[in-house]
Amino acid sequence: LRSGFEASDLFAFLILPFLALVMGIVWRFVLTIAVQREEMHLGEAELSRLASDASEAAAANMQALIDDVRVESENALQAIVHGQHIGDAQALEFAVLEEGIRDRIRSPQLRHPLLDKFVQAARERGVRVLLLGSESSAETPMEDLLANAVAAIIAEASEGSVTIRAIPKAKDAAISVLVRTSENTRRYSFSR
Repeated sequence: LRSGFEASDLFAFLILPFLALVMGIVWRFVLTIAVQREEMHLGEAELSRLASDASEAAAANMQALIDDVRVESENALQAIVHGQHIGDAQALEFAVLEEGIRDRIRSPQLRHPLLDKFVQAARERGVRVLLLGSESSAETPMEDLLANAVAAIIAEASEGSVTIRAIPKAKDAAISVLVRTSENTRRYSFSR
């Protein structure tokens, strides 16, 4: 205005940058909304994919468990289906088999080859062995040192009951073992 341009020339000169500024602000606003929506949809798609993968993995694990149980229990079920006489020895064998299958389902984190062997042997001796899992520790496999310590206690049991319990991670101990006999009750606790 000071240099003598007319208002119409000045308006014509400034209207394009002003429109560009307004269009830039509008475009940024629209793009921000579009990107937020895209991120939300991608997030939902990723969550859906992760849930689907987890579901497939769980189904595969469950099918593997069912297949293992089918193989283990086939002889026992065939004996029952064919009406074979089941004596005391075979009834004990079936009970040990059933308890082992229940352990797989209820407390997989207490599974260890050495511990499985000693638990089965104790059950075959007539000792009642109960394994109680903890969902918060389900992802952690049992360490060899811990399995050896628990197996040593189970090996000493000749009567009564042994209860092995996985303790949630928030606690100091990892496993507690309760041994009950006709004479006394002892409780052992093992740290992680």
